[in-house]
Amino acid sequence: MKSKIVLRVLCLSATAFILFWIFIMSNQSADDSAEMSGKVGYTIAKVIKKDFEKLPEKEKQEYVEEIDHTVRKSAHFTEFAALGAFIMFDLCLFNIKKPLAAYFTVLSGFVFACLDELHQIFIPGRACMFTDVLIDTGGVALGCACALLLVIIIEAVKKRKHKKTAEN
Repeated sequence: MKSKIVLRVLCLSATAFILFWIFIMSNQSADDSAEMSGKVGYTIAKVIKKDFEKLPEKEKQEYVEEIDHTVRKSAHFTEFAALGAFIMFDLCLFNIKKPLAAYFTVLSGFVFACLDELHQIFIPGRACMFTDVLIDTGGVALGCACALLLVIIIEAVKKRKHKKTAEN
């Protein structure tokens, strides 16, 4: 029982951290956000583009700018996928029935995505975009589905282990 309480606290803490992280990322000005995604894009370009380091600086910059949109949207999706996974874990740890937990996870993720986009209206150079809400909600849904699958697998393993123990 004590381990379940510790697990609940850890998962709730992770959820709070992810919410805070998303807020901090959305609170950056457009210039700061662009600089960060440019650095990430540069790192990704070194990995995926053959001979990237040998390109002239102008071509490097053009390539990084080409992939910038994908980098930004992938970051949105990934942050919210983590959020969806941990909300789902939280609800399952509090014994909420899985269909209801999944529904609430996606709904709350959608609401937070809307609030996140509204928050960006007040940040210099940032905008509120419904397409980002959809991307974020898609991330929440995928994170929720992955967490649900993991919970189902863990429960099946526990059930099988308990069944074997009972048979012996």
